[in-house]
Formats: sequence, structure tokens, C-alpha cells
Amino acid sequence: MSDNRITNRYADAIYQLAKEKGEESLWNEELGKAMVVLHSTKVVQILSHPKLDFSKKWNVLESFFGDGRAISLRKQTINLMKLLLQNHRISLVAAILERFQSLWERDQGTVSVQLTTAVSLTPEEQGTIKTTLEVALGKAVRLDQKVDRSILGGAIIQIEDQMIDGSLQEKIRIMREELAA
Repeated sequence: MSDNRITNRYADAIYQLAKEKGEESLWNEELGKAMVVLHSTKVVQILSHPKLDFSKKWNVLESFFGDGRAISLRKQTINLMKLLLQNHRISLVAAILERFQSLWERDQGTVSVQLTTAVSLTPEEQGTIKTTLEVALGKAVRLDQKVDRSILGGAIIQIEDQMIDGSLQEKIRIMREELAA
């Protein structure tokens, strides 16, 4: 099974649980706290070390979480971290959080849009694009911009699972195919 399908299963289950109890905000916050620890270079090195067994890796993670620890997490979130570590899926926490947030935003009528451009846009340009997308989609938009100089110009817009590639790189690729045909 692909990491994407696995990520979606975990995130969907967590979101369903959170939604049933009205704890979407709490889960979002706690998954974010867990990410702080899991993005530490030292922690990543320890958790990916092939010679360390589960219990040693869990001891490292457990030292960060829980009452009186550096990061206070509820028992449910700690259990999730333990399950992910046991199943060798702890590296998926960032993707699980992203999917969780996407589901939550969808339920709130917000759509997440990834905008990739060759150069960084000014806040005004981002605002114009965001407003245009909100009008076109009829929903609130959370716009995340990423710069990728390899697209040369134009933009790539990713709206959930739909991609609109208006990059110069794509236009050149299409032109090459047409000329070669």
C-alpha cells in the first residue's frame, strides 16, 4: 500500500474521531506539537537508526511527551505516536497532519490551494490571486505559495487533487511534443 493511502487512512480515522467529539482544534494543535519534536534533526536520526529497537526509540519519544514533559500531549495522541512508531510510520506524521487540516478546512468550507511560481509573489499579488480563486471556487481559500525556479514562469495551481499547470516549462514541453509529432 502506498504511503499516500496509508496517510489518508490514519488521517481520516483521526479526523472522524476528532469530529465525533468536537475536538478538531485540539487534535490539530497536538499533531502540530508532535511535529515540533519529530522535525528535530537528532530525533530523526535516532528514530531512523536501524540498530535501535522499538523500545529504545519509544523511550526517546516518550521523554518529550506527556505530563511534566517538554511537550504535553493527551493519552490519545501519545497512543497514536506509539502506534505510528510501532508500524514504522512515524515519518508520516507531517502528511497525516496536512491531510487532517485539509479535511477540517473542507468541513469549514475552506479549500487549500498550493500555488507554485518561479519567483516569490508580493503580498498584494498573493491577495489578488486568493480573491480571484475564492470568487471562482465560491469558497474561502487558504493559499500556500511555493517558489520553484525550474518552472521558468507562469504558475502551477494545485487545488486538492486537481492541478492546473500554466507554467512556462509545461508550455515548452507541449510545444516540443507538437514540433516532434
